[in-house]
Amino acid sequence: MTDHGIKVVKTGKGIDSIEPKDYILNSAYSAIKIKSQGSGSVVVTKNSTVTVTIAHGLVFAPLCLYFSELKPGSNIWYPQATEVSQLSSPPESGMDVDSNGATSDATNVLLKFRNYDTVNDVTIDYHCFIFGDTTEA
Repeated sequence: MTDHGIKVVKTGKGIDSIEPKDYILNSAYSAIKIKSQGSGSVVVTKNSTVTVTIAHGLVFAPLCLYFSELKPGSNIWYPQATEVSQLSSPPESGMDVDSNGATSDATNVLLKFRNYDTVNDVTIDYHCFIFGDTTEA
């Protein structure tokens, strides 16, 4: 039988190995799949919290990974970052981040963004990945 697919083996391992742990990638084995992804921006007024609701269309609560650019145009993306506050240093960032703002249920993924700055509104850009395999067994 011919074995077709994509295989990437670890250094020192053979392409004919039957051990899944010998592969970095092997299309014969299941892997987590990106169900959907999207980007957006949200304005968080001073000293407030904003929740972004993303419908995922799955029948279960999926895994979600998102990145936030807390200072638009900075090209600095923080994984799972949701909180912004004024800091005296480092002056180039002007913010602090926390990593606890995503939840999901059987209908939506919720991203909560918090602005602790008591003077300024902030715009936060985000990119979200929703993982789930809808293949029937």
